[in-house]
Amino acid sequence: MSQFISVQVGQCGNQIGSVFWPLALHEYDLCFKSMSDLRKAKVKARAILIDMEDSVIGEIRRGPVRDLFDQTCIVTNYPGSANNWAVGYYTHGTEYYDKLEDNIRRMAEKCSRLHGFLTMHSLGGGTGSGLGTAVLKLLADNYPTVDRLVSCVYPIVMQDVVTAPYNVLLATRELIDYATCVFPIENEALVDICNAQLRKKENIDQINYNISCKPFQDMNSIIANILLHLTSGSRFPGNLNMDMNEIATNLVPYPKLHYILSSVSPVTLSAPTICNIQGRKLIDEIFINAWSRNNQSIKLDPLQTGSMILSAAHIARGNCSVNDLKRNIEKFRKKVTFAEWGTEAMKVGLCSVPPAGHSTSLLCLLNSSSMISLFENIIKQFTRLYKRKDRMTANGNSPLDNMRTLEHYLSDIMRAGTADTPEHVKGKSPFFPSLEDQSGTLLEDPNAPSQLDGVGGVGVGVGVGVGVGVGVGVGVGVGVGVGVGVGSGITGSQTAPLSSPSRSSPHSQGSETGERFSRKVFVGGLPPDIDEEEIKASFRRFGSLVVDWPHKAESKSYFPPKGYAFLLFQDEASVQQLIDACIQDEEKLYLCVSSPTTKDKPVQIRPWRLSDADFVLDASMPLDPRKTVFVGGVPRPLKAVELAMIMDRLYGGVCYAGIDTDPELKYPKGAGRVAFSNQQSYIAAISARFVQLQHGDIDKRVEVKPYVLDDQMCDECQGQRCGGKFAPFFCANVTCLQYYCEHCWATIHSRPGREFHKPLVKEGADRPRTVPYRWC
Repeated sequence: MSQFISVQVGQCGNQIGSVFWPLALHEYDLCFKSMSDLRKAKVKARAILIDMEDSVIGEIRRGPVRDLFDQTCIVTNYPGSANNWAVGYYTHGTEYYDKLEDNIRRMAEKCSRLHGFLTMHSLGGGTGSGLGTAVLKLLADNYPTVDRLVSCVYPIVMQDVVTAPYNVLLATRELIDYATCVFPIENEALVDICNAQLRKKENIDQINYNISCKPFQDMNSIIANILLHLTSGSRFPGNLNMDMNEIATNLVPYPKLHYILSSVSPVTLSAPTICNIQGRKLIDEIFINAWSRNNQSIKLDPLQTGSMILSAAHIARGNCSVNDLKRNIEKFRKKVTFAEWGTEAMKVGLCSVPPAGHSTSLLCLLNSSSMISLFENIIKQFTRLYKRKDRMTANGNSPLDNMRTLEHYLSDIMRAGTADTPEHVKGKSPFFPSLEDQSGTLLEDPNAPSQLDGVGGVGVGVGVGVGVGVGVGVGVGVGVGVGVGVGSGITGSQTAPLSSPSRSSPHSQGSETGERFSRKVFVGGLPPDIDEEEIKASFRRFGSLVVDWPHKAESKSYFPPKGYAFLLFQDEASVQQLIDACIQDEEKLYLCVSSPTTKDKPVQIRPWRLSDADFVLDASMPLDPRKTVFVGGVPRPLKAVELAMIMDRLYGGVCYAGIDTDPELKYPKGAGRVAFSNQQSYIAAISARFVQLQHGDIDKRVEVKPYVLDDQMCDECQGQRCGGKFAPFFCANVTCLQYYCEHCWATIHSRPGREFHKPLVKEGADRPRTVPYRWC
């Protein structure tokens, strides 16, 4: 069974947790008559409780399950986050970072098979939206390969917080970037579900319960039961079980398309007696109710005309057979429209243990394009407040454009989703367009200036300071990044087709000196009986040159062994003359040469254009060496733009790609670098270790590993233990990813679990040849 850690943030997250854990104990048939019984049983929840004001956590500490939680894993403060996302994200997120990181680490070390984190919080207040997403980013940075499932409550209509539209918009951006799966829940949808259940009034017990029940108890109970169904496959046995770590694999076809619509049937309210009164429903009716728009956690209709199902999952519990599942799944296929590439994207789970009070239940999970309506509501509420510039203060003299840019970020997602249905059926993503169709703010203007340095260039973006003021004027500066990395993730075999590049590189190596081509030129398809002197004679008319081929000195042969050679010209102008003399056929260059037995045989000429060595896909994102990978064994015909497109299709978030070239001749050395804009894509790339590059005639498996620098200080001691020298070692294991001096490497990697880590060492820099070429 996989193990998950629950992280409850803010009032809403802890109120959901206070309902979730007693129900979980009830499902395990762990009913304690007194607090001493719970204390003696030594049962502990694998949970971390976080809130910046202690009212809800105080009730938990005084409640009947207070001994269920480890008191050292409770983080509180006073007086809260002032309903301000920036206070929660930047102030509390920074102040409590070390404490949160330590609590999470200690909890993770107790797990033998940690497969994910389950976070619960709302997005309307400051702690849930700000600190909740700060914790999510912490998890993404420290545990990039572990799933991060988020259950968040959206206050779309029922807003008792003035700044909720700002909080929701800012938090949604973080959820899109750092969560593995998001299960959004609207307060309004929960209220409608509760009202529909309470209007039934089946008997006097029901009526009495309706009068005495607090609405939030029922709303939290619905969320808790969704989470219990979600985790049932990891907690109980079943003939066709679905583990939690299978959710992202089966429901997320592309990296950022991870908003999942959820519904549970039958609905369970807070009182256990009501569950027993409802009785057993027909299995077919349970499926129908799970698909109904009145039972969804978001107020939308998953079966509406024009919506597209990307993937779906049905998790049944209790008395349900495989035949029942098959019969109802076929009905579901007829009711909805699947994307052509996802017609078989249907995951089924069957857990043998039923929920409390029911003999059969069903959880339906849908990845649907109808989720666009959620983003529309977010933008609608945000625009209503932003037009008045309400609750906002400027940091500096710049206009407050970044908040509007975030709105455009969601609008771009929706614009792609509102395309015509025939385009969807062709296989395009209903949220993100293909690279050929991108427009708007997704990509920068190719003519926009940028400053480039280092290994290939850093796009300098301008950030605008935003202050969100609440109450008596709490002002907090927020720097919001607006760069968007667009790409598609592919599961299974790591192979991606290449599409046409959407823009050219703004940087050309050697442009300052006016050079356009490398002085080294590939010539292929040579006659088998042509020797070195005859090759020189054929190309000497263009200028002085040297003929070379791999292992020429060792072979002691005058004939190129594999039918190709390299022409090394003394002047770059000779290369241009050679190109002008060639015949072009389908973007390939040919020139006729003769040998003793063959006359005028066309051979292929392949010059290397210096501008093909670098390509900036997203100039708004800064180039971070610690999010850059080294790609070894890159085929020499492959250009930087082609490498960038392939890696972006595989992992997403590529902002730069470069081809390593020889410092003297500026010809590709067979290696490259790819920089990512986010940690998740970087970790996914180095975890794969190998990538299959396919483009045209190229089909090669190449190695991917972290890009190691030779001028970095030790991340542990910052040079204090090694006399200020640069760190010689880099640990490529995803649990480390740090630079170490010799002393710190020995100390850290003597710990259990790290003794098998292998260091990466930066090789020496390329130097010019000590023996000059003899030009002929």
